[in-house]
Amino acid sequence: MFRHRLCSVLLFNQTLGMYSKGVKVARLAYVNGQYVPISRASVSIQDRGFQFGDGIYIVIACVGGYLIDLQDHLNHLEKYLEQSFINFPVQRETLEPIFREVIRRNRIKTGSLYVQITRGNAKRRHAFPTPLPKSTLVIIPYQHSFNLDADSIDEVSIIFQDDLRWKHPFIKSTSLFPTVLLRQAAADKKAFECWLLDEKGKISEGASSNAFIVMRDGILRTRPDDGSLVPGVTRNRILKIAELLGIPVQLKAFTRNEFYAASEAFLTGATSMVKAVVRSGDWTIGSGNVGPVTQKLAAAYYEFCRLHGQQSQ
Repeated sequence: MFRHRLCSVLLFNQTLGMYSKGVKVARLAYVNGQYVPISRASVSIQDRGFQFGDGIYIVIACVGGYLIDLQDHLNHLEKYLEQSFINFPVQRETLEPIFREVIRRNRIKTGSLYVQITRGNAKRRHAFPTPLPKSTLVIIPYQHSFNLDADSIDEVSIIFQDDLRWKHPFIKSTSLFPTVLLRQAAADKKAFECWLLDEKGKISEGASSNAFIVMRDGILRTRPDDGSLVPGVTRNRILKIAELLGIPVQLKAFTRNEFYAASEAFLTGATSMVKAVVRSGDWTIGSGNVGPVTQKLAAAYYEFCRLHGQQSQ
């Protein structure tokens, strides 16, 4: 059977801009029960992930050898599989030991795991194959560093685009072609990210991140989990931290004009962590620098990551 290099690597390339400099693929990947060198890792050209993008994925950050919010990521993974009618390729409780072994074999202290599950290998027809094949499980480890210094939070710019994605963005499907186009539009304008506008002109999220603003009265605002966005694990952690810190939160969609009028803005993601959004085109948000609420939330989140990383050692 003809083979090809992991389509997962190609699909994941569009997210590399989320990382700090120095990202590199680790030595060994996990493919359907085997630990194999990246250079030899492959799946069938009839895999439905390759032919249809018929699969889901998650990305988990690793700090100090610890996978940040692992159980929440696994909960999301389980939900995505249920929503996509894709079977777990292994028992859920065996995934964590597999993740640990991937980290151990690649000697990863800081980086991330890209986890992709597809409906499996079958003859090409659009409807689900009968009987269902065994799902394909691929895990690709990446080594890179994170900026966990709240005194030097990354400051980025964004652009706005209409949301081109399918109507179920809350499922992290590997069908990422619209996201590729959106992120390229941002790259063409030398922006870090693209925030998406729904049919009413309200912001749903970023192409590969969640979107927040801090209003002039100090209220933290982000869109509710209304089906228009991926309710990211990092987003949920930030909301929990805000509650602990006594920062008022409003789960309500906001417009581009409300973004322009905000005192602060930031984005979150598994590998973006927290980045301050300070510009959009020629428009400066707030002071044009990291705001106090953003810094406070980022400092608490970074401490959470460091603490758990130290405990795992």
